[in-house]
Amino acid sequence: MNQTYNPILQRLELRRMRLTSPLRTPELGTAMVLERAMGAPLVLNHGDRVPDARFGNYRRMYLIDVANRGLAFSITTASADPAFPFNVTVRFACRVKDPVAVARDNITDMTASLQSSLASIVRETAARFDVLAPADVQNAVLARLNSAHGSTTVQLGSYSVAVAMVDAEDFVTEQRKIRVRKLTYDSMRPIAGGSREDMLAHVMSLDDGDPMALLDRERADRAAETKAKIDVLRALTGSDITDPNATDLRDQVLGEFFDRSKSVPGARRKLRDSLESRAKAAIEDGKVVEGNVPRPDKTADERPGSSPDPRPENGSSRVRGTMRRSAPDSGS
Repeated sequence: MNQTYNPILQRLELRRMRLTSPLRTPELGTAMVLERAMGAPLVLNHGDRVPDARFGNYRRMYLIDVANRGLAFSITTASADPAFPFNVTVRFACRVKDPVAVARDNITDMTASLQSSLASIVRETAARFDVLAPADVQNAVLARLNSAHGSTTVQLGSYSVAVAMVDAEDFVTEQRKIRVRKLTYDSMRPIAGGSREDMLAHVMSLDDGDPMALLDRERADRAAETKAKIDVLRALTGSDITDPNATDLRDQVLGEFFDRSKSVPGARRKLRDSLESRAKAAIEDGKVVEGNVPRPDKTADERPGSSPDPRPENGSSRVRGTMRRSAPDSGS
């Protein structure tokens, strides 16, 4: 949609003698341009007296519209993705500042004369934005137009910009779906991260107060977990307990399925506990003694049982000290 006007209201060839039709001062909102036979053109605004209105040597007279006029144009321009364009409509006010330039250039369509420069600003700005951001395009184009350098021929201002997506129905439908899904996700997020009571309340609100959907699901989950534990125990029962790799693997698997604090001890742990219990029992029964250990405050001569050969007859024990031999019976 283009809105334009012709700023040249009248173009008239003048006769040298105008006794019955002298030139008159222009009306409000117009300017008169008189083209002389020699010299620069003469510009007259409303209220100015026309020199030599009957006998002046003028060749042509132009009547130019210098009032404020509203203009508009629409273009289709590419977004950041050229496959998805924008439809941009620009509206603005225009007023002629130099009637001589309008007459000299014979401007009869004001919007067409301005559209090329304004459209280049719109295209350059819109190409930086995504097709889903028409509001951002609108603000950016408006800022660029307001800051653009003015023309010496016309004065432009009061810009307004409207940006729409081409084939907007499809985009609006998709945006509506995305918005509804986001609202659903946001409402479900507290329930997903909440307690069991929050989930139960949600299920009951959907099923008219019936909690069986959640209870049945929990019962099925417990049954599946129990079955998985049983299958793991059956698989591990047939493994070689003396194989270190198998033992480590078993401990790892048991730790994943069962509480580590209640897990079954490994073969090496059983062996260590067995050795410790046997050694403790041997010490308590007195089978291992501290005999033949010299006191540090006695000399070698005072030590009982000392002899040049410290080796006992029965050999040294594997444990610190030696086994005591029972004294011979005096009656034998």
